[in-house]
Amino acid sequence: ARYPNYASLAAFDRDWRKSRRNVLQVLCADAVYAVAYRAPSAGDSQTATCDVGGGTGYACQCYINRFQPLGPEAAASCRLYLYDDGAPEWAGCLKDARTHRRWSAWDPASQAWAPLDGPPPRPEGVYAGIGSTRLHPDFGDAAIRALMAPV
Repeated sequence: ARYPNYASLAAFDRDWRKSRRNVLQVLCADAVYAVAYRAPSAGDSQTATCDVGGGTGYACQCYINRFQPLGPEAAASCRLYLYDDGAPEWAGCLKDARTHRRWSAWDPASQAWAPLDGPPPRPEGVYAGIGSTRLHPDFGDAAIRALMAPV
């Protein structure tokens, strides 16, 4: 698995301060629900293998690393869900028609996102909800509201 490669401890500390809450949440969570953008691979260690951008991607990768084939926990226990809220007009996000503006689940066997036919299972038990600081109100925000709506 890849983690960001920092030129200085100060750069690492700056990013760690921004993402540590998410990382600590996912290390204890049974399931993770992320609403964020997918990042195009830069071909370097700056992009997490799961290709989710920013600190959310770092936290998602920490969760993924808990499960086989990367970690000791059973792959079948991995419950990582992503709503891809990347803005189509922004060049900084990966534009994958299979996942854009819909829910996907991480498949530990293929180490890739698998688009879901609908929303993921409703959160219950110990879960982490993480994501970008800016979401599209008609898509990212709406996906969270629909997921959390009373049944």
